Amino acid sequence: MLFKRFFLLSFLFLTSIFAIEKNQKTYKHPLVMCSMFKNEARFLKEWIEFHKLVGVTHFYLYNNRSEDSFMEVLTPYVESGEVTLIQWDVAVTDRKSWIKAQEDAFLDGVKKSCGVAKWAAFLDIDEFIVPVVKDSIVDVLNEYEDVPAIIVNWIMFGTSDVEKIPENQLMTEVLVKRAKLTNEHHISYKSIVRPEYVEKPWTSHAFIYKKNSDPKMGKKNKTLYAVNENREVVKKLGSGKPSYSKLQMNHYWTRDKEFFNTEKKDRLKKRHPYLDLEAYIKPFSVEKDETILRFLPKLHKAMKS
Repeated sequence: MLFKRFFLLSFLFLTSIFAIEKNQKTYKHPLVMCSMFKNEARFLKEWIEFHKLVGVTHFYLYNNRSEDSFMEVLTPYVESGEVTLIQWDVAVTDRKSWIKAQEDAFLDGVKKSCGVAKWAAFLDIDEFIVPVVKDSIVDVLNEYEDVPAIIVNWIMFGTSDVEKIPENQLMTEVLVKRAKLTNEHHISYKSIVRPEYVEKPWTSHAFIYKKNSDPKMGKKNKTLYAVNENREVVKKLGSGKPSYSKLQMNHYWTRDKEFFNTEKKDRLKKRHPYLDLEAYIKPFSVEKDETILRFLPKLHKAMKS
């Protein structure tokens, strides 16, 4: 009799375990990254190799009419299967058309990553997601499996008064001066989402999420929202207080002085003809931030491979 009870309990326990495993979704990638780029060949490899170090296993990259040597950089990654390269041949004439092209690319990225990746991050090539304490972005994301998305606040990095990044050094090791954490630009963010819960992009920064149908996410049919790292709900852009205890997004907006003067400045002049650009970027290089440097030895090694 005792044996029969033990056998029955064991059978029920194993059956429940198998049922749980059957209902758990499996993904090819724990974290993928999506980005639209144009003429970023100089910075692509460092961006890819850094994010590989911190947990990204695949990249969906949307080329918007680049005229530089981007294929020379990306070909090895395409051949290895680490990068899916999409030719995003869309005319971009101003800020509005760039945003529209990027939103459409991100919607395509959501569709491509849905069912394939557990998490998908949507950002630009000048943005680096840095784990602050843990070594992997994925280790941080594992704490947020009951939400549809987590936002990561910007930290603006300037030129650090560097004329040009030396060829034997990396951008992330040379540009180490940032804005004060109280800078108004840091209220902005980018999103890391669970693709199956995304309805569509709201902007290039945020998304609109589906009504809930997953018991893990709480009440059925409730409206889902992203949260910040403190689990505070984020319902609109520019809301909440920036927080960087787990993840920070280093936004190398200016790159070095050469890039700013030859690439960035002309774009900004068209949008803001009366803006004093030198005064505008000065607050981005006032405090040293070396959070990313603990990854530098491995990054140097990866860049040589």
